[in-house]
Amino acid sequence: MRITVLGKSPSWQDAGGACSGYLIEEDGFSLLLDCGNGVFSKLRGQLDYVDVDAVLISHLHADHFLDLVPYSYALTYAPRQQPVPVDRWPGTDSPARPELHVPTGGRETFR
Repeated sequence: MRITVLGKSPSWQDAGGACSGYLIEEDGFSLLLDCGNGVFSKLRGQLDYVDVDAVLISHLHADHFLDLVPYSYALTYAPRQQPVPVDRWPGTDSPARPELHVPTGGRETFR
């Protein structure tokens, strides 16, 4: 198992830093634990964001989830240099996204 600290700053990110975010990788599976401010940029320095299999948000404080907003926009609208094969949700034409695990009330916010 490999754990990469993407961010560890408090509610305000340090210069050049990021708030809470950890990339956990094992046996070809990638989990993003928390996605606070600045984490999405740090994640992109480690692996292609489309290769994240699941996102787990520990709790709904902004410094643990704010970068889900740009992450979601990138998954939806970002132009790609090369086509990336992304599996489809079963029975649909919609591309699959990382599985999102959030505390109660979070699913309505992040679709």
